[in-house]
Amino acid sequence: MNALANCKAALLGKINNESDHSLEELKTIVQQVETKLHNQQIQDATQEPAVPRVETIQQAPRVDAVPTPVPRVPIAPTPNNPSNTPNPQPILARRAAQQRTAVRRRRLQDKPTQVHLPSQPPALSTRSKVIAASTAPPASRTRTKSRLMQPTSSSKNKQRQANAIHEVHSKKTKIKRAVQKLEKQIAQAMAVLDEDTGNLLNYRQLLRHPKYKAQWKVSSANEFGRLANGVGGRIKKPTNTIRFIREQDVPKDRRKDITYGSFTCSVRPEKIDEPNRTRFTAGGDKINYPGEVATPTAEMLVAKLLFNSVVSTPGAKFMTMDISNFYLMTPLLRPEYLRIKMADLPDEIIQEYRLRKLVNAKGFVFVEVTKGMYGLPQAGLLANELLEKRLNKE
Repeated sequence: MNALANCKAALLGKINNESDHSLEELKTIVQQVETKLHNQQIQDATQEPAVPRVETIQQAPRVDAVPTPVPRVPIAPTPNNPSNTPNPQPILARRAAQQRTAVRRRRLQDKPTQVHLPSQPPALSTRSKVIAASTAPPASRTRTKSRLMQPTSSSKNKQRQANAIHEVHSKKTKIKRAVQKLEKQIAQAMAVLDEDTGNLLNYRQLLRHPKYKAQWKVSSANEFGRLANGVGGRIKKPTNTIRFIREQDVPKDRRKDITYGSFTCSVRPEKIDEPNRTRFTAGGDKINYPGEVATPTAEMLVAKLLFNSVVSTPGAKFMTMDISNFYLMTPLLRPEYLRIKMADLPDEIIQEYRLRKLVNAKGFVFVEVTKGMYGLPQAGLLANELLEKRLNKE
């Protein structure tokens, strides 16, 4: 305070020895303060500026994302860095981060996208097709790709062929259903009708009916006699198509292929000798035949040409032939096996073939089929091939 008072006095013109001494002292203090401030500025300039810490959230990089360039901020010149050269440590850290990001992006690009599609591609509007399109890379959804995915002429031809094949199959299915319906109606028309009740009777009902069982048991015995080795001396030419065996006589590798037997009864007035006809057929839906079963037949056009030629020719005559027991006389390439309930067999067959010794604990009798019979899927083709072979024989 004394120094300040002396300075004030000096400024007012009241200068003495004491005032000179105070001015010198004040000048020394000012110089010290200036030196201290200058040193502090130099020390601040030499220290590195503190980089603010930014919390980052790790997030999986997208494949199609483009890294945002980091702007370069000019650094003010300092006494220790007069040439404006940036600090190398932040630059190296930034480059390392960019390299790590590029490595992750390459790994994601190299990794194949797993898209589970069905064996046959679904329609374009189904959910799986939409998911598959969404998971595709961006390049596959561009305009050029969409043009390439348009159906070509070859694909259109394949589609037309597929549609034609499907139409043929659908027509065949309709024809097959119509034939089955017609056969069912014919079977109902020729079925056995109970005169008292007006009901249609099946095989088992006929064997137990007090009014019809006698005549239909004879009809059933005659059917088994034709298939086997005769019965009661009534069958002149038995076919030896079937043979009654025990259950253990069936080969082990064929026991899964054992099928059933079914009966069809009809009244055939045109059959004078035996109007009541019983037919025993094998269940073809349970047979696993490894070979071909389709029988070649004449086309409808051939039949129309034949009939048109007959009706258009004056005085022409037309004749057809029926081969008796045609299916029953064709040898099979391998035997087939089926089983029958003992209760479904007539007593005459049980006694003549001694079937009580062959029945198993569940009441079934097993049959080995060695020749073609109705119901076997391969019987028609084998009979057709045998007929063609004999007709071509010189």
